[in-house]
Amino acid sequence: RNDKFCALISDGMGSGREAALTSGTCALFIETMMKNGNSAPVTLKMLNAMIRARGIECPATIDLLELDLIRGCAKFYKSGAAPTFVRRSDDLYRIKSKTAPIGIIKTLDAERTTFDVKVGDIIVMISDGVVPADNECPWLYTMICADDFTDLSVSARSIAERARRQNAKSDDATVLIVKVTPRSLEETIS
Repeated sequence: RNDKFCALISDGMGSGREAALTSGTCALFIETMMKNGNSAPVTLKMLNAMIRARGIECPATIDLLELDLIRGCAKFYKSGAAPTFVRRSDDLYRIKSKTAPIGIIKTLDAERTTFDVKVGDIIVMISDGVVPADNECPWLYTMICADDFTDLSVSARSIAERARRQNAKSDDATVLIVKVTPRSLEETIS
């Protein structure tokens, strides 16, 4: 729909085929459910039950951004996910939660944070391969604050490459960047 924008990072815990299958299943399930009008909380509860019912212990992190394009309100749903950063001019906000990945416990352990966004805000979502758990990352703060974000794919690749060089442990590094821009006149007419 034209009133919402969603972005997701899902990271299967562990490695190999099962971890990839779990994160892919999570992404497809969330996309399908939300495209069909289900709310994020209902979708995540159903996903948690489905992952647990598989009988395979392979949970996944969920970092879901739901941006209301009419009201300018962002909802961040986090279940075991790494922090998300919002840069507004010279300010940097960190959105984090202390929750378990989806599928670990019977009841959904996800936290929702609401944040009013403004035109020009930069939202940087990352996987735990970028920032190890509970680790302050001055290099990441510096990169987010210094970048002009004219090419979001270049900025995302730069952060991922720096994470690979910084971190001793080998893990996949996913970076997703969203820039809040005004709706163009062409989009409002069509």
